[in-house]
Amino acid sequence: MWLYVTGKWSWMPLYGLLLFWVWKVAGREGFTAFVVLVGIGLLLSDVGSVWLFKNTFKRLRPCHVEALAGQLRLPGGCGGQYGFVSSHAANSFMLAGLLMALFYRGHKWIVLMVLWAGLVSFSRLYLGVHYPTDVLFGAVYGGVIGVFLGWRGRHLVTGFTGKR
Repeated sequence: MWLYVTGKWSWMPLYGLLLFWVWKVAGREGFTAFVVLVGIGLLLSDVGSVWLFKNTFKRLRPCHVEALAGQLRLPGGCGGQYGFVSSHAANSFMLAGLLMALFYRGHKWIVLMVLWAGLVSFSRLYLGVHYPTDVLFGAVYGGVIGVFLGWRGRHLVTGFTGKR
């Protein structure tokens, strides 16, 4: 189950529904701004998590530590060599933070996306490819990027003012 949760393609139906909802709520201009903000956010959270953190701190993933290797089940493999911070956590919380900042009026999508981000992040722990601090700092890093972009982007398009 956790391999499904952590998979990139597993969540495409959710993303499709999310995009449809944004189109419906924010209109064409809002949808376009949302897609641009998601693209910028993913660039910052994904590339940033690698270049700013993984390549700087060079902390091995638990599955690459010899002392832990025999204790871990790795049904999906280990991934890259370094794990601080979790790119999965950064990317999923970036999207949740962006939605929170854009649609701050208590929409159900916000709760769903925060739960989704938490589930994806937990899957990384369960699969043994990250330490808890990798996931925590990835979530904070991505969440800050998402909230900042949403806060700035909300003023670009009238559909994202929170009045809907």
